[in-house]
Amino acid sequence: MIMAFWVSFFPIKWAMEQNTHEAILLSIGFLVGVFLISFSLFLLLMNLNLKFKIVSFFRKIIALLFLLLPGVMYLANLVPYVTVKKALTEADLLAFFKSYKQEAITYFTSNVDWNSFAWVSIIFILFVFSAIFCIFKQKNTKKPLSKVVTLLFGLILSSSLFHNTLTEPIERAITKLQEYREFSEKAKMSKGTKKIMVSKQNADKGIFVIVIGESQHRGHMSVYGYNRPTTPFLDSKKDNHTYGDWVFLDNPYASYTHTVEVMTWALTNITSFNQKKLSESKNIIDILNDNGYQIWWISNQKKTEPLASMVSQSQHQLWLNEPSEETDPYDEIILDKLPQEIELNNSNSVIFIHLMGNHMAYVDRYPNEWNKFGNSATDRYDNSILYNDYIVSKIYNHFLKMKNFSALVYMSDHADDVDSGFCSHNASLFTWDMVKIPFYAFFSRNYIKKNYKKIQILRDHKNKPFVNEMLFDFLLGIIGIQDESYRPENDLSNKEYNHSVDDLFTLLGQKRLSKEGEETALKNRFKIYLRRVNSPQKLEELREKYVGFELDIIYHEEEDAFENSHDKNNLKEYPLEATLKYYRDWQYLWLDFKNLTLENQVAAKKCLDELSKKYNISKSKVWLESSNLEALEVFTNDGWNTSYRLPYYNFDKVSTDKSEKIKSEIEAISYSGKIRAISFADNYYSFVNSLTLNPNVSLLIWFDEKTFEELKDINHFLSILQNPRVKTVLVEEHGKYHR
Repeated sequence: MIMAFWVSFFPIKWAMEQNTHEAILLSIGFLVGVFLISFSLFLLLMNLNLKFKIVSFFRKIIALLFLLLPGVMYLANLVPYVTVKKALTEADLLAFFKSYKQEAITYFTSNVDWNSFAWVSIIFILFVFSAIFCIFKQKNTKKPLSKVVTLLFGLILSSSLFHNTLTEPIERAITKLQEYREFSEKAKMSKGTKKIMVSKQNADKGIFVIVIGESQHRGHMSVYGYNRPTTPFLDSKKDNHTYGDWVFLDNPYASYTHTVEVMTWALTNITSFNQKKLSESKNIIDILNDNGYQIWWISNQKKTEPLASMVSQSQHQLWLNEPSEETDPYDEIILDKLPQEIELNNSNSVIFIHLMGNHMAYVDRYPNEWNKFGNSATDRYDNSILYNDYIVSKIYNHFLKMKNFSALVYMSDHADDVDSGFCSHNASLFTWDMVKIPFYAFFSRNYIKKNYKKIQILRDHKNKPFVNEMLFDFLLGIIGIQDESYRPENDLSNKEYNHSVDDLFTLLGQKRLSKEGEETALKNRFKIYLRRVNSPQKLEELREKYVGFELDIIYHEEEDAFENSHDKNNLKEYPLEATLKYYRDWQYLWLDFKNLTLENQVAAKKCLDELSKKYNISKSKVWLESSNLEALEVFTNDGWNTSYRLPYYNFDKVSTDKSEKIKSEIEAISYSGKIRAISFADNYYSFVNSLTLNPNVSLLIWFDEKTFEELKDINHFLSILQNPRVKTVLVEEHGKYHR
């Protein structure tokens, strides 16, 4: 029993993550009930007098299983603990039951903390051996009544506390899996019973291609502004109207971070607005079938439920990723399986193509010759984006030759959080990067000619937020099928679409899009320093609000002291020491050294060294900034974090040759070894971020006359905060004592 409680430590610890006394007490009470049941059943079985040895042997096996019952709870929480250090969630369980073997192995090996895995494995093995030891050493007793009473008490206790932090994820997962099972059974029963009822509406005739990507983050696509050329084909098409029109949505999001949930919402009329059950929803495949469309489903993903049942009415189904295969084929496997024009037979057709895309492990998504960027996790992800761009180009060019080709629509199911280094899309560890997907479409000239107003509306709406749960309505809208389940307010090509971040959600209706800016900013709050803190009163007033502060400093050689001012003013009135008296050792500083020179560098460094010791300021918590590169070197060599402040560039008046020279100079500075960061105003961010800089050099950025409250919802500010290379961002706030 001691070992059983030892095993229970982790589930109880995770219950405490809920941070409520009720959650902790319910979870502990439930575990106590499980232990009592387990131990009582074990003792009752072991006290049975059995004559036959074979029966006695099986009794011991069953008794051992009862004794190991507490370990089941432990095992259920094992994988989340050793991979992502979080409590078990419904998302974890659903992902486990829906994943195929290779995907599960890849996820585990990519995220596992082997030290934690070793410890918890040792604990469980000891628990198993102790249970086996009890089986062989347990002697019969003559008090079965006490064990029955204990058993009943355990049953009452555990059943009365069944709804708790530890069991609720399991309950919800079982409910969801049962819903999927019922839907699949219903789909099998109805397969082949559909009658074609050609729509009376003027549905657009032609060939529509729907490409569904996997784990693709629009922030890593050059067509969306990424600084690497990861999408050369799409880049060339963005403003190319030779064969039709391309429309790229600016703000598309995924409805969830796992494929099955996303697809069940995207292909049906389930949305966060209605929260329909899957069994009560309408399926776009069935609607297309009812309206006389020839449907193709070509997938390079494993055949899983309920997706297989959802597309069961497709007349042509090609599942190219065999469950028996240990590795997934590259997406080019679908290219030879695309229908030829003669196969489509001039009929109205919708071809769905489901790619493996950019799913981890990224290195398995592209052939070796597509390794263009390197072998880090980010490099491999970008290689897979580049290869995906190639696959899309081949699909597009294949159908472009067909005279009835009307449109190609591309969306990713969800994205991956790559930039944090986590490289995953685990819903229980949600980040906004997991749902920032690409969504774009091509429309042929013939289609635009017949639907000019619809395309114009779509162009006007391209900067509006969109969640891929509304793919159902968007497809019905562009194909032109007026089914009763169609909602024009969810169709970007319809004038009634007027959604904003205030009424759209991700995480299946749990998280409002309007929360992104605030949550992203708060998550990266440790990077945000207060600019122009040039008085002790201002530091004292605002020191609890910010983690770091920028102080302008000027060195006075004759007095061997620093003034806390932007311009040389009055050392006696504004001494740096007066401000440093309000510094606390948990805070960070950005010291903007206004008059550092080769002549004063040694004396200034000695003075700063003395101040840092006097006020207990660690060099690791200070950025020392100057525009004098050569003079900074002595500070860098002595362990200070130094930053070279870029001069002012008026790029509107700079020639191309001069711009190239500036690029080369900044890149050379980053590799000089004389500094550890480069600092500049926010309007230079895109320019600097596009340079090939030393990967060990950080970026420090300031915003002029902009407060955190004014910036927190601006995409430019949020993208800067999320860049792992950016270590500090300065914002303004005057307070009462600004000067």
